[in-house]
Amino acid sequence: MENANCGQKITTVCFDLGGVLLRLRPAEYMEELGLSAAARRFFDEEILLREDWSRLDAGELTQAEAIEKWCKKRPDLAAEIRLYMKDLTGLIEMYPDSERIVDDIKKRGYELYVLSNYPEEMFALHEKNSLPFLRQMDGLIISAREKKTKPNADFYELFLTRYGKKASECVFIDDRQDNVQAARALGFRGICATPREKGFAELFALLDAQEAGDTSRL
Repeated sequence: MENANCGQKITTVCFDLGGVLLRLRPAEYMEELGLSAAARRFFDEEILLREDWSRLDAGELTQAEAIEKWCKKRPDLAAEIRLYMKDLTGLIEMYPDSERIVDDIKKRGYELYVLSNYPEEMFALHEKNSLPFLRQMDGLIISAREKKTKPNADFYELFLTRYGKKASECVFIDDRQDNVQAARALGFRGICATPREKGFAELFALLDAQEAGDTSRL
């Protein structure tokens, strides 16, 4: 873990969602919907985590606009595209230990925040139905709502300004190295949760060291 804030007290833990507290499960979701092989290839190769999905994350494209665009591109798959995008609850699931992790850190007295790239309509659906740990959060920065995305510096700066935080008192855990590096460049402690178990082991070791008064490990 390459951080420059050794010895400074951590007050705040910031989480990404996908790959950290949530598991993305597009293959299982498509199988459950009974999508054709052609539709699965279309989503895998042209949609998921591609340019249009990044525009959904950035709030530059609405879900309705995306559906219409994709249906025009592949009218033969229109029914399956609409089926895939109808609900999206099944696209994610919580990791079995996510609630326990969030609850543990909250009980230790840290403030908790979500800093996530996420399409607006999908987040609203998941927030309502699938993410009980959000009740423990002190605030959220969701990319599509803010029209800002990681790893751009203004995403992190918005968080610091809105919630009155200093980067040096925050630790940020994300599954993408570029997002972690961008946070570190602004003074956050950064942990890459790839693999996830190693990332959370680093996070808890850092918090344990602070609580034990071992500043040499901070």
